[in-house]
Amino acid sequence: VQSPYMVSWKADGTRYMMLIEEQDKIYMFDRDNNAFHIPHLHFPKDSDLNSHITDTLVDGELVSDKVNGTIVPRYLIYDIVTYEVKFLFEQMKS
Repeated sequence: VQSPYMVSWKADGTRYMMLIEEQDKIYMFDRDNNAFHIPHLHFPKDSDLNSHITDTLVDGELVSDKVNGTIVPRYLIYDIVTYEVKFLFEQMKS
């Protein structure tokens, strides 16, 4: 039977924006604009896996999954706000 609607799983986590400036300069921002440095993440470019994505802002949700009895944090990206864009204040400096 075909239905005119679809149902999907709803994540139950905490909303964060993630700013990827460059490798080792990745930050998350909560709804109160508190910033948190996030170490040990790597976002390789699809065109060159040895290069890191830069100047990118994404919107997502941090959830906790239970895997084999262990809590594993996962960040689910919902939207790409900017992708490898030099921000206005950087352009103004030059």
